[in-house]
Amino acid sequence: MVKPRILTIVAFAMITLLSLTSCVKDDDSYENPFADAVVIGEDGQTSNGSSFISRGDRGFFLDSVLYEIYDAHISVVGCGKQTSGGEVKIFPRITYKKNTYDVALIVDEAFKNCANITSVVIPASVVIVGHNLFNDCLGLERIVVESGNTMYDSRDNCNAIIETATNKLMCGCKTSFIPDGVTSIEGYAFSGCTGLTSIEFPNSVTSIGDRAFWGCSSLRSITIPEGVTQIGIAAFYGCSSLTSITIPASLANVGNWSFERCPNVTEIHCLGTMPPSRIDYTCFDYEVYSQATLYVPQGCKKTYENASGWNEFRNIVEE
Repeated sequence: MVKPRILTIVAFAMITLLSLTSCVKDDDSYENPFADAVVIGEDGQTSNGSSFISRGDRGFFLDSVLYEIYDAHISVVGCGKQTSGGEVKIFPRITYKKNTYDVALIVDEAFKNCANITSVVIPASVVIVGHNLFNDCLGLERIVVESGNTMYDSRDNCNAIIETATNKLMCGCKTSFIPDGVTSIEGYAFSGCTGLTSIEFPNSVTSIGDRAFWGCSSLRSITIPEGVTQIGIAAFYGCSSLTSITIPASLANVGNWSFERCPNVTEIHCLGTMPPSRIDYTCFDYEVYSQATLYVPQGCKKTYENASGWNEFRNIVEE
């Protein structure tokens, strides 16, 4: 009496599983993070027609993206700098040598110097994104995180990668904007983004990380919003076209070399009645202290003249 009942249950489970599987296959690929999975055959042929080039036992190119196997997952570790162009699609799941892996991580500087890339799609399988991903990606205009990713998003079509739980902006490009609700700009987020000409900070931003805009050379003016309390080390280092800086009253700490290699700064507006703290290393180029005008609130000139670092400015004017 027991055996027929067990067989009936098993049969029902198999029918249900097959039904669910058939539904999954009909899902739109944008919603299904594994719809674009690719199988690499023993002969190097791929299930979707992508080009395959082996790079040793653990590494291989699929089209222009370099993947490497780490334990139970695959990481994106680089790109073909000469051949990369147009849209780069990272596959969410890959079968290689009869083992199937999720593509779970993109390492630091994975796409550095890939100047021909114009668009990158981050799959839902990715759970860790490194720093400085798109340094010197001069042509990059579009960054999309697929729906279904539980760690990151590109909300409001912002062309950036945002860590969903913390609202930290991890990486951006020359067309990015910072959505409301983002609380910090992470280190290296726009490093080497020479095409970035302007960026607006929502009031939700409270910190700008180390080297966040390192080398952003087309930027001409920066207005840091009220609410930001700290600027990281070398945050705007090498913004060579920068002429005007506005610093809010909320800013307490300015990191070392924050505005070094910005030789064309001619005006700095500090809105706080108390000067932001400074670490001993210089924040500005030497010539800026003599050529730029430091504007401070009414009645605060003496305070700035007596503050370490800020007293190096030769021309302090109340406004």
